[in-house]
Amino acid sequence: MTKLSLRAWAPALAVALLTPHARAADPAPYQHVLLLSIDGLHDADLTDPATGAYLPSLLDIANHGIHYTNTYAVKPTDNFPNMIAQVTGAGPKTSGIYYDTTYNRAYYPAATFAGTPPGTTVLWTADIDKDANLLSGGGNADASSINPILLPQVLVNGTLQRVYPHNDLKVNTVFEVAHNAGLRTAYIDKHPSYEIVSGPSGQGLDDFYGPESDAKAVLVDGILQDATTAPAGVKLKSISKSIPMSEAYDDMRVDALVNQINGKTSAGAPAPSAPALFGMSFIAVNTAEKDPTTGGIDNFGGGNIVNPGLADAMSHTDASVNRIVSALKAANLYDSTLIVLTAKHGQSPRVGTSVNETPALVTSTLTNFGINVRQTTDDDVSLVWLNDPAQTASAAADLLQSRPDIIEKVLTGQALADAIEGNSLIGPNDDRAPDLIVQYKPGVLLSSSLKRSEHGGLSEDDSHIALVLGGALPAALQGTTITDHLLDTQLAPTMLEALGLDPTQLQGAVIDGTTPLPNAGLPVPEPTTIATLAISTLALLSRRRRRINDANSFTPLAHPNPSLSTPPLFPAPQVPS
Repeated sequence: MTKLSLRAWAPALAVALLTPHARAADPAPYQHVLLLSIDGLHDADLTDPATGAYLPSLLDIANHGIHYTNTYAVKPTDNFPNMIAQVTGAGPKTSGIYYDTTYNRAYYPAATFAGTPPGTTVLWTADIDKDANLLSGGGNADASSINPILLPQVLVNGTLQRVYPHNDLKVNTVFEVAHNAGLRTAYIDKHPSYEIVSGPSGQGLDDFYGPESDAKAVLVDGILQDATTAPAGVKLKSISKSIPMSEAYDDMRVDALVNQINGKTSAGAPAPSAPALFGMSFIAVNTAEKDPTTGGIDNFGGGNIVNPGLADAMSHTDASVNRIVSALKAANLYDSTLIVLTAKHGQSPRVGTSVNETPALVTSTLTNFGINVRQTTDDDVSLVWLNDPAQTASAAADLLQSRPDIIEKVLTGQALADAIEGNSLIGPNDDRAPDLIVQYKPGVLLSSSLKRSEHGGLSEDDSHIALVLGGALPAALQGTTITDHLLDTQLAPTMLEALGLDPTQLQGAVIDGTTPLPNAGLPVPEPTTIATLAISTLALLSRRRRRINDANSFTPLAHPNPSLSTPPLFPAPQVPS
């Protein structure tokens, strides 16, 4: 593979300009962008021969695409803040999304009336489904499955209004930008609450499919069946706690994605076209990494050994990706589709097994010191909201004093703000940010059930994710490795540029000064003379330089209502006439 740094990208583009495989200029570089997220997939899983043996299709995409080997998920490394980072270009401080389970001091509890004191837990999980035991979530496996009675509320002009997930988001998404430009959009994920990616307007998705991954089901002839269809008397189990059921759940959603590729809706009904911008996440690898019996990776005698559950989940997911690519080719969409292959988060520990502690650890410890806790969110990290934020310093000291055996550090104040990406400020007026983040020593997690690993924290294993751009890239860029330190927020402006859309329409990307991925392989016009080659190359260099300079000197806009009419963050290159 060719290895390139940010400074070295221009020569490859110059070669791409000269190569006979370079594509002619289109109204947009690509007509479709497909975002595939494999929850728990580390970059190391692509480079470690032990795991790579089970990922031949993914490696084939990497070997014919651009592999970004130094990409990190924003922190905390939970599904929600990182999915939002990838579709907004914004870190949690700017998007307002810190985790799927948080606390908001300004929101009001569900089903209460004005006059109730503000402050409530915010759950963007199966907890807000009409029926979390069913695959449908009690609705149509989309936003209709959300029970409005269970939603938090916000006071607007003296009246309490329900807050849907998309209402909680402070900035717009790539799906909104694409939808507003008249392009068809679609997304598939694991809870109805992922309707959040439709953006604050709630209108960014033409097709959303979010069957409940925490539903209770059983496999019958390889097909998931919940209480509505399962044979009588059969014991049902949570899908996300079973490797075979997680694989079947992914299969069900790949079927929906193939429908979309074939110009149908996720349900198989006629649609105007295949989506221009669409995506899906996989859960089986994540399930297998956590599985305490057959999952994870061990190290014996200096070599990594992939346990059979994880090996099966990786092979199954790899075959699913192969099926998706084959469907794109069969539908004649492959040459016009940019494939973005990544993960929302990693998993810690990647190799070995964790030490499990009770999720009541933080609350019980602080209660013993007379400090009351409003909310803790616990995985291999703890986000803590206190009843009285003035006790933050005392709480941090008490936790460190009580459990130095498992707690590595407790982040508060500026240290906490520095650990979380985004240009917005965390301060006394931030109703969402936690008061403390408890960072545990490697291999420690809090859980009510035995798990081999978890995510959510700030570690290398949690945050160093896989990222590959694949599809019909210029020949000179195929098999390229980019080693620059990057964030998953950079996916959002990259995806818009691939569709010929203006990334400065992303409010969060503008606030955070987020630039597209370097050397993203977007097709460029084929020059006809050496003179036009020189002009094109200089223009591309100028454009990239401006992006970098703008990101370094950018002044954040007022938040949370940034204007869309701000000066362009990435000005068009001035090409000599």
